[in-house]
Amino acid sequence: MAVKKLFRFIIPKYPYYNIYSRIKMPPRGAVSVATAVARQEVFQVEIIDENNFSGVLDHRIIQEQRPADFVGLYGGLTSTIPRLYQVASYYQGLGVPTAAGGNHINAMKEEALSSGVDIVVMGEGEHYLPEVAEALARGGDLGSIPGIAFVRDGQIIDTKRRLPIQDLDGLPYPDFDLFRDIQTRIKFIPLGRTRGCNFVCEFCAVNQHLGATRACSPGYVMEEIIKSVEKGCKDFFFTDDNFAQYRDSTVELCKYIAQYKKKIGQRLYFAVQVRADLARDTELLDLMRDAGVETLCIGYESPIEEDLK
Repeated sequence: MAVKKLFRFIIPKYPYYNIYSRIKMPPRGAVSVATAVARQEVFQVEIIDENNFSGVLDHRIIQEQRPADFVGLYGGLTSTIPRLYQVASYYQGLGVPTAAGGNHINAMKEEALSSGVDIVVMGEGEHYLPEVAEALARGGDLGSIPGIAFVRDGQIIDTKRRLPIQDLDGLPYPDFDLFRDIQTRIKFIPLGRTRGCNFVCEFCAVNQHLGATRACSPGYVMEEIIKSVEKGCKDFFFTDDNFAQYRDSTVELCKYIAQYKKKIGQRLYFAVQVRADLARDTELLDLMRDAGVETLCIGYESPIEEDLK
């Protein structure tokens, strides 16, 4: 039986100490995309988080020990982009195809394509990157894959964008076992119930990158929580930009979690992101407290001074 080729997905190192340096939690989107490639079974898949890696952080050594045939890079944080380009350029110099996506890469595709990235994956990668991997493995035409950009004959080819993924329940749960040689156990499991945002704030990339809000079902989220608890995880962070969006399903999810906590007799901890106006909804706050939501992260963002006060 032929040995599968290796797809290595890299989360670049932060340039300075931040909250994720202290609390080990990988970006959910990166793990979800790598999982989608793994489920396709064309490549063997590994994730290297440079911020939580126990080996020598030298990709020359990493590549010698276990050569990758295709490399993906997470470009969601602008602060890590110089490191991303450095790593991408190294692999590109070896002739290994490189792909990258995320908010910064999507906004600066020309920069990325001239800085070591062969293929820019626009939008949500769970549908795009498996098709790119398939094309690279089978010798297919990248130009037939919607939602990507690449250079051909000195010209940037920008294929037609797709609509955002509507059936979020159809996506595989992120497989955190794909991480290679982690130094410290993942502290928080990132959960995601919604994607996108219905607000179109000019300073924010969420709506531009992910479009209007879509949500998976409370049952889908609950199943992921149960699977995680069965593996010994008890701390969670919801990556939703506004946990209280779609109030009815938020209420349903909180009730599910509270019932599950009572059934297993264990304390579960959740941190969520919300808008400040949630303070008026005391009923929902009570339900969130019963579910184990103990931390609310609020972004006080407005160009209007009076609003900030």
